[in-house]
Amino acid sequence: MSSTAMANHHRPQAVALHLLLQTLLATAMACSLLPSSSAGRCVHQQPHCCCGSGPVPSRPGDGAAQAQALVYLHLRRLHRGVPVVEGRHGLLRRRRLCDFPRPGELGSGERSRSRPCAIRSNIVPQVTVMEAEGYVSLEETKEYRCIVDQTFTREEDFYEFYNDYAYHKGFSIRKGRVRYKTGTKEVIWRRLMCSCEGYRSVKYFERMDQKRQPRALTRCGCTARLDVEWSESIGIWYVKDFVDVHTHALAKPEHVFVLWSHRRLNDPQKAEAVELGLGGLRPFQIMDVMEASHGGPGETGFLSQDLYNFFSRYKKGKVEGSDVEFVLNHMRQMQEKDPEFFFTFSVDAQGRLKNLFWSDAQSQIDYGVFGDVVVFDSTYRVNRYNLPFVPFIGVNHHRSTVVFGCGILSDETILSYVWLLEALLEAMH
Repeated sequence: MSSTAMANHHRPQAVALHLLLQTLLATAMACSLLPSSSAGRCVHQQPHCCCGSGPVPSRPGDGAAQAQALVYLHLRRLHRGVPVVEGRHGLLRRRRLCDFPRPGELGSGERSRSRPCAIRSNIVPQVTVMEAEGYVSLEETKEYRCIVDQTFTREEDFYEFYNDYAYHKGFSIRKGRVRYKTGTKEVIWRRLMCSCEGYRSVKYFERMDQKRQPRALTRCGCTARLDVEWSESIGIWYVKDFVDVHTHALAKPEHVFVLWSHRRLNDPQKAEAVELGLGGLRPFQIMDVMEASHGGPGETGFLSQDLYNFFSRYKKGKVEGSDVEFVLNHMRQMQEKDPEFFFTFSVDAQGRLKNLFWSDAQSQIDYGVFGDVVVFDSTYRVNRYNLPFVPFIGVNHHRSTVVFGCGILSDETILSYVWLLEALLEAMH
């Protein structure tokens, strides 16, 4: 065998030996930089370090970055005293929690939408580093540390942090499993996950009594999640587990605003919407005004459907607990605006509202012209109280339906219908 052939034959072994020597050299340099108490946690007497099963896989053309990542990973392994093994497909997994730092070493846990990972802390949790085709790049390592180094003082803080992270990455989140302290309702562990996690239950596909069109399928078994746990010893929330592997395509930046967890009305927007509503604008008109003031549909932070839902909840909140008083006040306001507006009601022995009837000016005019035939139907029910709703209707000269008046009854007795018909005659004459 020639000298050239022998050199080529031994080249793979030489390259492998060179990589192994680089790994051991980086580890030795890392140990020399650490305090003696931390360096004593790790023993390097085997070809493979006890903190890892081998060198970090490298890729062509990225030697400098991989060397920095290698030193950083070994520093983490040695300083924390936690075994990190290189698993299948280059995934690096921690199997044991690290020691907590002193309370004075902790970061504030603050975050911003423009820089969601600006604040660091010293807690390193149980994590799963992102998979990247057999190697861990320096950028992924920085992002991983940026996420897992976060600490929070309130449960709302880590939800906002992960939601901001999802906003920049292009996915939506929702709350998942939760654990409570034994015998109490105090939350000590919470999982936040991608909105595409899991699958829709089979029972929703097999239902035969569906009255509404089923929603589009959005869950595809995504595994991305963030687990956060409460530490009573130092009084903070810290990241317990983090996975950033999605099984679906991420949204483009210009489409993120339509994702569910990123759609919300803040307090100033709610106050502005209420003021515009009191000014006489309809919800769709309010939406046009707010889109124009914010610079476009994607800048408002919500959709028109969210605005309609807000007004629905707002009105229900005003009515709840004083619904009868609210209805009667509304009738009086209508009467102030239109003197021809007619309404009457009756109460029972305890002073509770029993029956109600109303008719506006246009309805009374229509009754005078088209009131030869009057039809009323008591099969309708008010949704919340299940009370009979009785509209009086007719037909005009265009064969279109016209309403002469409406009533709500507490029961369907003869006395209630007699009262209702007398109220109709009183309104029309």
